[in-house]
Amino acid sequence: MRLIETSAVIALYQRLALPPKGLGEVHGPWYHAIQRCLSACDEMSSVIRAVSDADLENMSPHLIFCIFVAARFYLGTELLLLF
Repeated sequence: MRLIETSAVIALYQRLALPPKGLGEVHGPWYHAIQRCLSACDEMSSVIRAVSDADLENMSPHLIFCIFVAARFYLGTELLLLF
């Protein structure tokens, strides 16, 4: 359940953290949203690491969406920092 909540936080704040090109030039990134998304990603990774491999095999396949949301934000943040 916590994974769904943290993926919702990332999905909601992600648009504010990394605004599109046209809007980003006017407003720039919102650093509170970036920090909130990064802390949600860290929380999600710590929850997933705490689960044993046997339990992960029996979990719902919808869990991959939560992992995808966190990974997409991490990659987007890294790309933003590179350029």
